[in-house]
Amino acid sequence: MIVFDSDGAIDVLRGIKPAVAWFDTLPEDESLVVPGYVAMELIVGTRDAEDLKRAERWLARCDIVWLEPLLAAEALKSLSQYHLQNAIGVLDALIGQVAISLKSPLHTFNQKHFDVLPDLRTVRPYAREG
Repeated sequence: MIVFDSDGAIDVLRGIKPAVAWFDTLPEDESLVVPGYVAMELIVGTRDAEDLKRAERWLARCDIVWLEPLLAAEALKSLSQYHLQNAIGVLDALIGQVAISLKSPLHTFNQKHFDVLPDLRTVRPYAREG
């Protein structure tokens, strides 16, 4: 199972070579999961109608996962506990909680944003250029 954060998904959608090369190596039966909050970020990040259609087509290949109320409450606890010390944001707390609830690592380049969540594992999905 691959749980995407926004950064890697954006790179794939924008055709960034290392991202596309990594994505193309994933087994066809690999489960692709996008937290609903990441899906919303992808939609907001589109620049025109063509971008929006590309994002929607890509998202249609993924399982969109939302937090149940009790798990959203866990994200709220994490936000309350770590916000002042580590400046974790609302979306990062929600996205991280999705990966925690699935017991799967979050594929992201923003480890710094997520390292404060003790039950979350992160993975850098591919080497970025530069």
